[in-house]
Amino acid sequence: MKFLGIAHDIVISSAALVVDGEIISASPEERFSRIKQDRNFPHQSIKYCLDSLNLKIKDLDGIAIAWNPSRDLVSASTHGYNFRRNRSEHFYSVPLNLERYFGVNDNNHINSTIYLNDLFSNCPEIIYTDHYDCHLFSSLALSGFKECAYGIFDGRAETQTQRLGEIDENLNKLDFLEQNFPNSLGLFYGAITQLLGYKPDGDEWKVMAMGAYAQNPDVIAQDVFRNAIYINNSGQIITDMNLFGYASQWERCMYNTQLLDRLEIKISNEGKLDIPEPRRYQIALSLQHRFEEIMIDQMKILRSRSDSNNLLFSGGCFMNSLFNGKIQSLKLFDDCYIGPFPDDSGTSIGAAYLMYSNAKKRENQTKQNIFPMKRCLSNYYGPEQSNDSIEEDLLRVKIPYEESIDKKHLIDLASNDLMKGLVVGWLQGKSEFGQRALGNRSILLDPRLVKGKDIINSAIKFREAYRPFAPAILKEYFNNFFEGDPNYHYFMEAVAKFKLNLPIDVPAVMNNDRTGRVQVVTSESNELFYQLLSSFYQKTKCPIILNTSFNLNGEPVVLTASDAIKTFYSSGIDVLYIGKFRIVKSLNKD
Repeated sequence: MKFLGIAHDIVISSAALVVDGEIISASPEERFSRIKQDRNFPHQSIKYCLDSLNLKIKDLDGIAIAWNPSRDLVSASTHGYNFRRNRSEHFYSVPLNLERYFGVNDNNHINSTIYLNDLFSNCPEIIYTDHYDCHLFSSLALSGFKECAYGIFDGRAETQTQRLGEIDENLNKLDFLEQNFPNSLGLFYGAITQLLGYKPDGDEWKVMAMGAYAQNPDVIAQDVFRNAIYINNSGQIITDMNLFGYASQWERCMYNTQLLDRLEIKISNEGKLDIPEPRRYQIALSLQHRFEEIMIDQMKILRSRSDSNNLLFSGGCFMNSLFNGKIQSLKLFDDCYIGPFPDDSGTSIGAAYLMYSNAKKRENQTKQNIFPMKRCLSNYYGPEQSNDSIEEDLLRVKIPYEESIDKKHLIDLASNDLMKGLVVGWLQGKSEFGQRALGNRSILLDPRLVKGKDIINSAIKFREAYRPFAPAILKEYFNNFFEGDPNYHYFMEAVAKFKLNLPIDVPAVMNNDRTGRVQVVTSESNELFYQLLSSFYQKTKCPIILNTSFNLNGEPVVLTASDAIKTFYSSGIDVLYIGKFRIVKSLNKD
């Protein structure tokens, strides 16, 4: 059975192909369009998914859309800082966008009522699925759980902003608690993100990182936030909407002057908020603290209502790796899973899996464990460029390159470059799905360099100096450096605390609060990246490499050799590895 999942008109558009319960291909549209957080209909991602198995749309058993527009017919239009139209328009915009795949080129039907089957007799079934169900299934299908308790939290879905429940081994779902817009933990975080000068629905993780630079939370903000968002007697999250403007679709500012007054923030003559830099960090820390307090209370509610010892989380709020790193220590559940793409981009995968599970239910096969019982350890579902194609790109732009003899030679060259303190661009294999580079589209550096963080931020990423970088570590050495369980860190989904006494200092990957957003690497999760880490360890006794996404600030992660070359020559990257080829800038040649 072959199902195509489509997520569009949300934070990041994407498409995914699931065949017989396995993800065959998936990609966010931004990787192709080169538009950061592209929300347009994912035509290029759909084409990639179909081409990956040489399929036509008629070969599909179904198409699942990761949003249910029927709910938008009865709910308020979504907040205006992102969208100006009501999503109920998906009822006609989705079929019109899909029309190109049916071979229909005339416009004679424009002013008539017509069904897709009239245009294309073998049109697969198209269903609109609830957004939160897509979040749920995007993680459930990869978790290895037979059953679990779950929590879904983000800015908002069609109407919901939170959901707690459990799902059994037959995929029967029981919702315990649900809250609707405008009460929203995600939008509260987004509003303060905007107040601090950043973009909501995109820069929340920057604000999360800022808090590490504050010695203490802001006393005023702490008190204001405690009353601005709280949990009522029913366990639902309640927001004081007197302080926020996001409930109006025409209001582009998510907060209002009442919030500024309570926070004692003045507006300058130039119309800017007068917040001294140290206080911005303190407000960010206060925001993170309140977010964590709410989330922990929700976890306790879920624990009290579910008999399951397995916990599954999804939704954009679980891009907050700082909170995710504290879940394990709470010991409320035996096991917890947060998938590699809890944000909106992952809902295309969830939609495809949801349609697949519904088909299995109709066949009464849900008792046969239709999802893999082994937990997914990788997320490399995007395009891969062959060495021949890469070489063609290099020859076309007349760039000199060195060709490695084999993988061992490639790894040896790259680990030597890292030892020399060079910044390495690394493009290998299939691209990652999700917002985090996990060793296939990465910028790498020796983590022992004292100024390593500054080098990447100033010369390559062109971004704020406080922004941290991830330590990628060989799994077998995790417990030498970090507290906790390495099995919770395959996707940089959670930070871990560095131990006080380290075998080797790694300042370039340690945040101010002695945390790191860790990526555990094994030969099973990423064989080539594991070999690179192993080679670097053999030469340095350091099992860690600094890993950050291969892109400039404000751009999507690179996809192709051409993307990598442009980024290489637009930044301070010293040496570039694409497939088996090594490219060095002339000034850095030995």
